[in-house]
Order: sequence, then structure tokens, then C-alpha cells
Amino acid sequence: VINQGDVGDNFFVVESGELTIRITVGEGDEKSEVIGGTYRRGSAFGEFALIFGCPRAATVMATKACQLWCLDRYAYRGVVSQ
Repeated sequence: VINQGDVGDNFFVVESGELTIRITVGEGDEKSEVIGGTYRRGSAFGEFALIFGCPRAATVMATKACQLWCLDRYAYRGVVSQ
């Protein structure tokens, strides 16, 4: 769904399914992947990159079929500012 280091342009809400959070840490030969948790129905993610204008902090992959709601940066800011 999203990849660590990519530009963040959407916010996601999980309607159904399951997604795994994966975070790559370290550099070069010391690089490893850490499982950061799981998103399920009612979870939301992607706000950090939208709020702070930084790259995605983690990779989020669907581990079961899922349905997501998505808001782009402008819609997200409109909802949050109200």
C-alpha cells in the first residue's frame, strides 16, 4: 500500500482486512526489517507524512484482502482543520 521512504500524499482508513507494518532499520550490512505491528478494521495510517511533509516512515503491506478509504493531502487537511 505504501513504501518506506516514498512521498506521502494520502491518508488511509482500514474498512476491512489486515495489513502489516514493516520498518527497515540500519544501513548497509546492518540493514534489517522489523515488524512494527498490524492494522485492522478501524485503523488509520499515513498522517505523519502528510502533517510533517516527510517521507513515509514505514512500509504497509496487505496480508489479507482489504478495503481502504483514502483521503488525499488536501481533503485530509480540510477534515483535520475543522
